[in-house]
Amino acid sequence: MTIIISEHNGVTLPGGQLLGCVGENKLRRIRVIHPHFLGANYYLRLVTPDESCYQLIISDGIIEVPGSVLAAAGECSACFIAVKQGDNEELVFRSELFTLKIAPSLSSQVQPVPAYEQAKDIFNELIETMKRIGLTASSADAAISPDALGVTVSDAQSE
Repeated sequence: MTIIISEHNGVTLPGGQLLGCVGENKLRRIRVIHPHFLGANYYLRLVTPDESCYQLIISDGIIEVPGSVLAAAGECSACFIAVKQGDNEELVFRSELFTLKIAPSLSSQVQPVPAYEQAKDIFNELIETMKRIGLTASSADAAISPDALGVTVSDAQSE
């Protein structure tokens, strides 16, 4: 897909406006043709169907869509922004809002990639549980080793 941003904030999109399908992870590359500003970084800002906000980096005119953005099917609100970095970030350009679509998964067995915040919360909960029960990474490895489970390596490989 190619998104074209005019110097007057207008947006031209292809038919379908498909950002991706639920469960995809960096499978699609979106090309963005946009005005350039000296010293600016470029982003696609999205609000996904589950109301998560993302700011995807546009590098050399290309966006790789991560799986966390494609967690739920539906419509996304989006806009292109150009931001100058320095002591304070300065918004130098913003396109009009436009809509992109996330289609349902083509496979019924695909699980969506959790958003960064969800993955972080799950990891922090796991670490807290391990601390609470006195489990360290090395003791966890020992607890699930083939010796602790009563199997030999050749048994584990053949199952």
